[in-house]
Amino acid sequence: MEKRKTYKNLCTSILMCLSCLLYGCSRADLLSNLDEDQVNDIISILQQANLAATKRPGIESTWTVAINDKSKFSQAVELLKSKGFPRTDYNDLGKVFQKTGLVSSPLEERARLMYAMAESISETLSKIPGVLTARVHVVLPENDPYAENSIPSSAAVFMAYRAEANIEESVREIKYLVTNSIQGLSYDKVSVALFPVAFTNDVRQHEQSRLTSVMGIEVDQSSASKLWTLFGIMSVLLLGAAGVAGFFGYEFFKKNKIGNDSMQENTPIAVQTGPIPGQAPEGDKDETSMGSIE
Repeated sequence: MEKRKTYKNLCTSILMCLSCLLYGCSRADLLSNLDEDQVNDIISILQQANLAATKRPGIESTWTVAINDKSKFSQAVELLKSKGFPRTDYNDLGKVFQKTGLVSSPLEERARLMYAMAESISETLSKIPGVLTARVHVVLPENDPYAENSIPSSAAVFMAYRAEANIEESVREIKYLVTNSIQGLSYDKVSVALFPVAFTNDVRQHEQSRLTSVMGIEVDQSSASKLWTLFGIMSVLLLGAAGVAGFFGYEFFKKNKIGNDSMQENTPIAVQTGPIPGQAPEGDKDETSMGSIE
């Protein structure tokens, strides 16, 4: 019994050490309340930079992204910022024009219309490759139909993009897109402000990070020591499990052997009283001997 307690305490200690190690390398939530398409894009970007990440469902059909190594949390945040994630959640026409009261004033309806149009165009522009953020501000003046001079509609576009995307070459197409999205808006009343953004912590630098091999597994050098420690603890755990199995196997074998020996001692030995096979009876032996003498 004392040996069993010793082995049990040893296994408990090993499991506690392994739990502490896993807790030190535990994951950390990176982003939450995102749609599944955006989450899949984020995980793809992180995996391309050798940053392991997982997703799990959240509330109301949303998802949460977690990075497996919390020590690389800041690195993952900077990488996603350089790629324009998380993307801005734009409101569509259905959300903007939800009825909250019985009667809406004309001013309220007009404000909702301009906001909904701006949100819709901003979302479209944000889909352009290389664009990090896009915002559109729409002005629809309330003109008097009987006035001689009317104020024309206008729109202003703000776009932040990656420096290597060359969005400047698409300014004409952007202005045409905005002009054709708003009724009564002319081409010369659309202004586009472009702001290139250069990131030093880019994915290409992450891909060039040095890797090392640990028992045939390619890992980042910062994680190599943790992986070796994990392998060491797992080896000790396996050896401990083998020792426990050997101990109980030996105890089982010893009990069976003692039981078999006891059964053999208590079993009576049968004594043979008849003639031995292949040997003549005593009477025949004597007669044969007398006959030879004569």
